[in-house]
Amino acid sequence: PDPIALRIEGSGDIAAIEPLIRDFQSFNPHIAITYVDTLTNELYARLTNACAAGEAVADLVFSSSVDHMVKLANDGCASPYSS
Repeated sequence: PDPIALRIEGSGDIAAIEPLIRDFQSFNPHIAITYVDTLTNELYARLTNACAAGEAVADLVFSSSVDHMVKLANDGCASPYSS
Protein backbone atom coordinates (compact mmCIF):
# COMPACT_ATOMS: atom_id res chain seq x y z
CA PRO A 1 0.00 0.00 0.00
CA ASP A 2 0.93 3.65 -0.42
CA PRO A 3 2.70 5.18 2.55
CA ILE A 4 0.49 7.03 5.01
CA ALA A 5 1.62 10.08 6.98
CA LEU A 6 0.25 10.73 10.46
CA ARG A 7 0.92 14.05 12.19
CA ILE A 8 0.55 14.12 15.96
CA GLU A 9 0.68 17.32 17.99
CA GLY A 10 0.78 17.03 21.74
CA SER A 11 2.04 18.29 25.04
CA GLY A 12 3.78 15.06 25.98
CA ASP A 13 7.56 14.90 26.19
CA ILE A 14 9.00 12.88 23.30
CA ALA A 15 10.88 10.61 25.73
CA ALA A 16 7.53 9.50 27.14
CA ILE A 17 5.73 9.28 23.79
CA GLU A 18 8.45 7.63 21.70
CA PRO A 19 7.89 4.07 23.01
CA LEU A 20 4.18 4.34 22.15
CA ILE A 21 4.98 5.57 18.65
CA ARG A 22 7.56 2.80 18.12
CA ASP A 23 5.07 0.14 19.25
CA PHE A 24 2.40 1.56 16.95
CA GLN A 25 4.83 1.58 14.02
CA SER A 26 5.86 -2.01 14.70
CA PHE A 27 2.27 -3.00 13.86
CA ASN A 28 1.84 -0.33 11.15
CA PRO A 29 5.20 0.06 9.39
CA HIS A 30 3.58 1.74 6.37
CA ILE A 31 2.56 4.74 8.51
CA ALA A 32 5.14 7.50 8.87
CA ILE A 33 4.63 9.52 12.05
CA THR A 34 5.63 13.10 12.73
CA TYR A 35 5.32 14.10 16.37
CA VAL A 36 5.45 17.74 17.45
CA ASP A 37 5.84 18.45 21.17
CA THR A 38 4.33 21.81 22.07
CA LEU A 39 3.59 23.66 25.29
CA THR A 40 -0.10 23.50 26.16
CA ASN A 41 -0.87 27.23 25.76
CA GLU A 42 0.94 27.41 22.42
CA LEU A 43 -0.84 24.29 21.20
CA TYR A 44 -4.23 25.66 22.24
CA ALA A 45 -3.57 29.00 20.52
CA ARG A 46 -2.47 27.32 17.29
CA LEU A 47 -5.45 24.97 17.31
CA THR A 48 -7.90 27.79 18.05
CA ASN A 49 -6.52 29.88 15.18
CA ALA A 50 -6.52 26.94 12.78
CA CYS A 51 -10.10 26.05 13.71
CA ALA A 52 -11.25 29.62 13.12
CA ALA A 53 -9.57 29.52 9.69
CA GLY A 54 -10.99 26.10 8.86
CA GLU A 55 -7.53 24.56 8.65
CA ALA A 56 -6.21 21.29 10.00
CA VAL A 57 -3.15 21.26 12.24
CA ALA A 58 -2.72 17.56 12.89
CA ASP A 59 -4.37 14.18 12.50
CA LEU A 60 -4.23 13.57 16.24
CA VAL A 61 -3.92 16.04 19.10
CA PHE A 62 -3.51 15.42 22.79
CA SER A 63 -2.75 17.69 25.69
CA SER A 64 -2.53 17.54 29.45
CA SER A 65 -4.66 20.69 29.45
CA VAL A 66 -8.00 18.90 29.44
CA ASP A 67 -9.99 22.13 29.69
CA HIS A 68 -8.43 23.30 26.41
CA MET A 69 -9.25 20.02 24.66
CA VAL A 70 -12.85 20.05 25.91
CA LYS A 71 -13.31 23.67 24.80
CA LEU A 72 -11.96 22.91 21.34
CA ALA A 73 -14.25 19.88 21.01
CA ASN A 74 -17.26 21.86 22.26
CA ASP A 75 -16.43 24.64 19.79
CA GLY A 76 -16.61 22.14 16.91
CA CYS A 77 -12.86 21.92 16.34
CA ALA A 78 -12.68 18.13 16.63
CA SER A 79 -13.55 15.43 14.13
CA PRO A 80 -14.88 11.96 14.91
CA TYR A 81 -12.88 8.86 14.05
CA SER A 82 -14.20 5.38 13.41
CA SER A 83 -11.76 2.50 13.53
